[in-house]
Amino acid sequence: MDASSVILIMGYVMFALGVKFLIQPKVMSGIINEVTASETLSLLLGLLPLLLGSIVVFAYGAGLSDDKLQSLLVILGYLMVAVGLFRLWATPLWHTVLHSVAGTNKENVAVGMVLILSIVLMFIGHGVVVLA
Repeated sequence: MDASSVILIMGYVMFALGVKFLIQPKVMSGIINEVTASETLSLLLGLLPLLLGSIVVFAYGAGLSDDKLQSLLVILGYLMVAVGLFRLWATPLWHTVLHSVAGTNKENVAVGMVLILSIVLMFIGHGVVVLA
């Protein structure tokens, strides 16, 4: 699978989640409450981005290459690894951040940012936006 396909899949998944939370905003608050109440869920939500980011980084090269799409994918992989490590190593801080967002306008801002990023990733994956 080439880098543009993986970027496209990331964009579609993020778009689906963003639309879900935009249509049903109370679901996000419920999920935040469940995650912060369960150590098992917190562990899993730390391991998933760490595992997926590691797979992306090692499958597409740990360094930057001449291929812009591959470099973007590796950077996204490193960001996922960083998110996973943050969630695993700083769980209390992560829970504090989640509680500060839950039920506020910050939730809407986060959902909007996810939607914008997902659309950009879909455009890049489809080749509408070409990385020169």
